[in-house]
Amino acid sequence: MKKIAFLLVAGIAASILPAQAQRRSNPGNPALEQQIIQELQKKAGDGKFYHASLFGVKSNGLYDNTASFQKAVDYISENGGGTLYISVGRYLTGAVQLKDNVSIYIHGTVVGSPNIFDYKGHKAIFWAEDAENISISGGVIEGQGSAIRKQTEELKGKGLLNSSCPLPTLMYFKNCRKVSLNKVICRYPATEELYVTENSEADIEGCINDTK
Repeated sequence: MKKIAFLLVAGIAASILPAQAQRRSNPGNPALEQQIIQELQKKAGDGKFYHASLFGVKSNGLYDNTASFQKAVDYISENGGGTLYISVGRYLTGAVQLKDNVSIYIHGTVVGSPNIFDYKGHKAIFWAEDAENISISGGVIEGQGSAIRKQTEELKGKGLLNSSCPLPTLMYFKNCRKVSLNKVICRYPATEELYVTENSEADIEGCINDTK
């Protein structure tokens, strides 16, 4: 495991394991998914495992899940923590703030919105500040970076978007403790970095750059 404690580190393509070496096989296998669910339920403990669908999250790749994801994170954090399980499918979302004691396991693909306004000025799809005991594991986080960059350039050129508005990366953590990123496939952020950790402690293992 690669343990990192730092002031500012950006995860770039050169620091990520080759995608070809660690691609998951048959992510839609029901038996495999059930096995993963059972393992996560056991690890999370009674009453601490939540399917994202319980909070109205939809997997068609078109529905904006931002509010539903945020509702799920808020509920889990406010009720002692636990694991949010995101099943097979494509889940469109804007920026989601992660909070204390929330673990996210992605079995499908979380797709960042191509609309810069869906990030409300935040720096990533998944972001956190002054939080602890956060983890993101498995699956794919995809940024649709080229679409966001194109829209942002056009809006700034027309004076319709503040020039200081940041482009979103995939994950951003500031002043956080006990962050874990494990075997996440990272695709197409709007920035050069796949993830950014600022003045945070993080364990990063097996994350994959799949942007090429």
